[in-house]
Amino acid sequence: MNAESYANLVLRRLASLEPASVFLAARARGKTAVLGFEDEGEWVPLFRIANGSASFNVADLQIRHGRRWEPSFVRGVPDKVADALAGEFRFLWQFHSQLN
Repeated sequence: MNAESYANLVLRRLASLEPASVFLAARARGKTAVLGFEDEGEWVPLFRIANGSASFNVADLQIRHGRRWEPSFVRGVPDKVADALAGEFRFLWQFHSQLN
């Protein structure tokens, strides 16, 4: 499974857990996919999904911090990553969704 397919599975699961998350979108970037949103025509990246093991559908979730990506220490199948986004990392994207 490629990073874009994985990210789309994460977004579908997240939308079923938290309807406000539908503003998040995925953009493929080689072996990674970036989750973020459009703000007045500009792309705002929030999270990055990096292939950890494509054969097992496992990926690492990274968080945008300034101009660099930091590890979140969340790794797993799409449902696990979506659960983390709906739980411990909810405030990171929810704040942005309330501004828009």
